[in-house]
Amino acid sequence: MAKQRRSPRAQGRDNRHAADAPRAGERALTAAVFLYVVARLAASVFVEGPSRLWGIDFPRYMLGEADILCALLLPFTAFIPTLRRGIERALAYPLAPMLFPRLRLPAAVVAVIVSVALTQMLPVAYAFLGDGAYYAGEMYRVISSPDYMPAFLKPTSWLAGETLRAVGIGFRPADAGVPFALVGSSCAALLTLALFAFLRRERKPLATLWCTAVLGSAGILLFFGYIELYAMPYMFTLVYFLSVWAVFRFETPVWIAGVPLAFAVASGLPAAFYIPSYLFLLSIRIGPNMRGLTPARTAALLAALTALVPAVGYALSGVDAPDGFLVPIVLGENAPHVRTLLSPDRLADIVNALVLHGGPFVFALAAFLVRPGKDGLFREPIVLFALVACAGGAVFLLTGNAALGLARDWDLAAVPSFAFVFLAIALIGVAHERGSLSLPRVLPLLFLSALSASYAWVRLNVTMGSGSSAAAARLEDIVAADRASVLPVHTYTALENLRLYYHARGDGGKERALLEEMAGTGHLVLDTYDKLIAAAGAVRDPVERRAAFENVFTRLAEEARNGVMDDGRRNLHELAARAVLTAVQCGESVLARDAFGNFRRVFPSWKEAPLVEVFLEPGLALTLLAARVSAAVDTTTRDAALLGAAARVLAGSGDAPKAALLYERAIEREPGRYPSLYLELARLAAEDLRDEQRAYRALRACTRDARGTPEAARAEGMLRARGHHP
Repeated sequence: MAKQRRSPRAQGRDNRHAADAPRAGERALTAAVFLYVVARLAASVFVEGPSRLWGIDFPRYMLGEADILCALLLPFTAFIPTLRRGIERALAYPLAPMLFPRLRLPAAVVAVIVSVALTQMLPVAYAFLGDGAYYAGEMYRVISSPDYMPAFLKPTSWLAGETLRAVGIGFRPADAGVPFALVGSSCAALLTLALFAFLRRERKPLATLWCTAVLGSAGILLFFGYIELYAMPYMFTLVYFLSVWAVFRFETPVWIAGVPLAFAVASGLPAAFYIPSYLFLLSIRIGPNMRGLTPARTAALLAALTALVPAVGYALSGVDAPDGFLVPIVLGENAPHVRTLLSPDRLADIVNALVLHGGPFVFALAAFLVRPGKDGLFREPIVLFALVACAGGAVFLLTGNAALGLARDWDLAAVPSFAFVFLAIALIGVAHERGSLSLPRVLPLLFLSALSASYAWVRLNVTMGSGSSAAAARLEDIVAADRASVLPVHTYTALENLRLYYHARGDGGKERALLEEMAGTGHLVLDTYDKLIAAAGAVRDPVERRAAFENVFTRLAEEARNGVMDDGRRNLHELAARAVLTAVQCGESVLARDAFGNFRRVFPSWKEAPLVEVFLEPGLALTLLAARVSAAVDTTTRDAALLGAAARVLAGSGDAPKAALLYERAIEREPGRYPSLYLELARLAAEDLRDEQRAYRALRACTRDARGTPEAARAEGMLRARGHHP
């Protein structure tokens, strides 16, 4: 049959319909990203007080800063016609590769240098820990311990922990945060190199899309000297998705994608939920119709198998999840959680984590999900791969990580969240290749939105300007909002993070107030009083110090009346003795005597009382001193300060051998906490016992356990004076 000729009007109508298709896709994507921009602006300006919008409302804590206001308004410049057309023309310029071949290597070198420089120039406040030095120092106490177990603090972060341990022990820098900064810089450099390696043949619009996604994910903050273990797993996760993109786009060997995935799993166990996505990738390469399975059916099967992992866990442990790894479906009598699987607060936290890490890309998914399957986008192999990866990420976010929502596990959520960003990349890339949207037209808004979000997040958390204090205020609001829906242990941990920030800042009043609030949670009560005693002793103003000690004495006596004598880590009798001794050392002898008499009435028996009397009654005979110390301190004494005080008394009374044993026991009990004990032991061993080897061991231990302190510097000088290399 002869083909019927169409009229010019009909042909023009068809051409208009063809042109309307990409415009419709661009309008939907632009509207979704614009909604994200407006939502962030509205949440920053109009939301007051504690809220459950910590994925988008964090800029409001710095809204008075001019740069933050500029960052919030930056995406709107994408609608300036001249700017938009300029970016579109630059992205549409017909260069096939990302850069000219001769410029790739110099550009990669420059980019690596810039990324490493940024990690060193922008010290992260760990959201609310000041400069992080205190937290890093506590970690060093663990990795320096003789009974250190493989897996640095967290068994699920084996490779990351071992790497940090090797760097810390190998270099032993005075600044405890240096190993974290070195690891973060290395991760930033490797990610930058991966971008150049896997996108070297990619066209500029798609390469820019990828760079926008990496820049726009808040998890990129993990590289900026971050005092935690998530830089390595997050970096390897990003490299895994980059390599998968290269496998689909450029026929890259499939085994290459398995290497970063293996390292990601070894660095952070949550990345194991991406193993099914790699199995899907293998199935595509082995044969798309192997055993009659289409790619879509294979993807559905692997996603279902991923969901079976927590299902088996629930079957083995019960729906109340007493093992602590799964969020309970229902609350049992002994369930270590408050939130259940589908509780509104928990679902809100998951959405917040996705928005925080994905930002405009998570919103962009709505542009495709509102009309799924109409043009076959969701049947493309790379999109199916992304859906399998999203299934793994969703299973982990939904069923794992019981504490998510305290704004301290946003970093753990970075690894499973990037799958959703990759899904957006895949959908946008396929739509662009098919011609259903023009990527250069939507990239300006997408890029500026991602840049705006990342700048605000980094600005909130770095130790410059009002950033760290704004992060602390943000956490205080979140703790207030979450207090009724989380366990006391979670409230305690959040308050402890805040305390460490104010400790690093030197705000003793705020620190003591938080310690009192922490004691009220009922979790690690005596350990909290241990810190409260130290905080009271650090007060400079006499009136304020006296009030602080009075508060401590009153609270300790009240705890004794309530029957809180031991929590497995601290003993109330020893704490009371140390509180009185600390007050004496600070010049509050009158107050200390009154408190001592009160404790004698409160405690039915008080083994440590004779040691306190030694300091309250100066001028006792040497034989009486030794007898009282022997009665007060024995092998069951836990408090290192009491052991050290007893050692000083015995050293002064002439019993050097026993004093040395008590010094060593105190150091063993709490390595690095009291650096002066190392120097006192070294002096005692060298001058009284004539044991140079013992003195040498004490000085070496001081340089190891108390790095960065004046005592460690003195120990190094003493070692050099004795002809030893520190």
